[in-house]
Amino acid sequence: VSGKPTKFTVSVTAQSGSGTPTGTVDIFAGGQQCTITLPGTNCSLTLSGNGTITVTAVYNGDANFAGDGISKTTPVVSQTTVFLDQFGLTGTWYNAATSGQGFLLVSYPDLAGAGTGVIAGGWFTFDVVSGGADKQRWYSFSGNARSIDAQATL
Repeated sequence: VSGKPTKFTVSVTAQSGSGTPTGTVDIFAGGQQCTITLPGTNCSLTLSGNGTITVTAVYNGDANFAGDGISKTTPVVSQTTVFLDQFGLTGTWYNAATSGQGFLLVSYPDLAGAGTGVIAGGWFTFDVVSGGADKQRWYSFSGNARSIDAQATL
């Protein structure tokens, strides 16, 4: 998550099964670097921005073992604040003294990352003359929304 410390954990073992590697492992990610001195196993970086970055781990070798490295591409996303208010679904946005119905549709684009959001909504109907509270019906729905499709279940 962008702006939060990300912990990188490594495990270095001898390929032949004999001996224990010593020395350091450098982690490169998002233009930053942290160094792990073996037998330590982790370090942290605070990454920023959105998108993908390449994370590279380089074992620098020691007197008995040659150095080596590996790279992997991974996404970095911003942390999103979720608002849990109901946008009027509590009944404060209609006149309860008159019969009626209403519908509300809300979209939260990119809530879970680029191209992945949530669609939420609600529908209500009521009749104050014939039945009052017994005739009130509230339904709500939510579902995932991706940049290529969207679905929600009522």
